[in-house]
Amino acid sequence: HMHNMLLQNGFNPERVHKIPYFSKFWAHATETIDKRRGAGQSRPLEFLFSGQAVTGKGLEILVRALTGLRGDWRLDVYSQGPRLAPAQELAARLGIKDRITFHGWVNHTGLAAAYARADVFIIPSIWDDPGPLVGVEALSFATPVIGFAVGGIPDYMIDGKTGYLVTSITASGLHKALQECLDHPERLGTMGVTGQRLVAAVHGMDKHAGKIWEIYENLLQNRQKRKTS
Repeated sequence: HMHNMLLQNGFNPERVHKIPYFSKFWAHATETIDKRRGAGQSRPLEFLFSGQAVTGKGLEILVRALTGLRGDWRLDVYSQGPRLAPAQELAARLGIKDRITFHGWVNHTGLAAAYARADVFIIPSIWDDPGPLVGVEALSFATPVIGFAVGGIPDYMIDGKTGYLVTSITASGLHKALQECLDHPERLGTMGVTGQRLVAAVHGMDKHAGKIWEIYENLLQNRQKRKTS
């Protein structure tokens, strides 16, 4: 996404290099995650949101999208910020507060456990977020992702492969994707594994550092050539 934005704004393509980012949980992408069975059937399907409670992150849109879902579900929210209280009040008004647990912030270990436990991670950001790492973090634990087709989210959110990419940037559009998860929970395991493999192949710290090293080596070699020519 940022690569394309720079080119659209007139940067020289030869001087713009695309380096995939990585998250603090990148090493988990090579582990086998034992995901629990029975989501939405013998137990509630567990949705997860982690991020700042600010307008652009879309927590209130997520709360609205959950209204009227058919099936057994729960939502865990790890968040703080000025829009947290309004989101809690909205959940109460819509009659779904008993299905949502607002945890506040959690440490590294607690967040890793939440990613591994969740059935689906949701990114309801509505602004052109250049590349929210929370999605890469969730995929590292073989947890599929639902997100709006904005900013850098489509860079790793492959619709029907690593989760569901929502092109209608509305609560109703998100609602349809959430319902799809409840209607077809058997698809979630395959999407999670596909996403985890994508992170292992593209979004590792070793891949990131190796690409930076390659770029600087090429720059230094070109500089040396210019000096000797």
